[in-house]
Amino acid sequence: MTQVAISVAVLLGAFLLFACASLAVARSDADTLLNSSERLSFDIPAQPLAQALRAYGQRSDLSVLLDGADPQRPMPAVRGQMTRTQALAALLADSGLQAFYVDNRSIVIRPPSSKPGRATAGQRPLNLNHISGVRDGAHDYSTYVVRVQQTVRNALCRSPQTRPGAYRLAMQLWLKPDGQVERVHLLGSTGRASRDEAISRVLDSLRMGAAPDASLPQPLVLLLAPVSGHVRDDCPVQAGK
Repeated sequence: MTQVAISVAVLLGAFLLFACASLAVARSDADTLLNSSERLSFDIPAQPLAQALRAYGQRSDLSVLLDGADPQRPMPAVRGQMTRTQALAALLADSGLQAFYVDNRSIVIRPPSSKPGRATAGQRPLNLNHISGVRDGAHDYSTYVVRVQQTVRNALCRSPQTRPGAYRLAMQLWLKPDGQVERVHLLGSTGRASRDEAISRVLDSLRMGAAPDASLPQPLVLLLAPVSGHVRDDCPVQAGK
């Protein structure tokens, strides 16, 4: 395992906690690594944000910079076989923090309230709000992935307790050959144990209505993001309020 040193530096007036890039990253592009379909085994225990990002950086071979967020903020555990993007989405799922590309060596994590300035110039936001597995090499699973997204959304929209829009949650879904959910694993919490349990019950054995391609990479990772008060959620009109 590549050893990644942690230190504190000042960059354009912002205190950044960063993991120094490994030699592997120096030869790779962060964009390429984060969009790779390679699945790694992550075993990051619940711990403060700075330590969690260090563990993520060590496992993913990425440099991770922290800008404007409390390094002692508690973060959830992230465990399982995932791509780098899936693991990062799971790690940040309940935090409200956002991720951006910095250069070909690193990414930066910051709160959405951070004011843009020279330090953010040229940085591109990472799209963590998606279901993974849309494309894998020559395969395009986008049609089926959209079906999964809509089926999960519609199922959760049926109850005011589980209705998406007011919480942030990442989850892993394993599907049977016929398209029925075989297993669901929540990667974090919505902030309410009762809602977490209700979501698990709703999704347990949920049927997609069609069989997935046998080569579909699993588990699928789905991130439900909150919406602001002026943005309409994506639930059908007849769903419970």
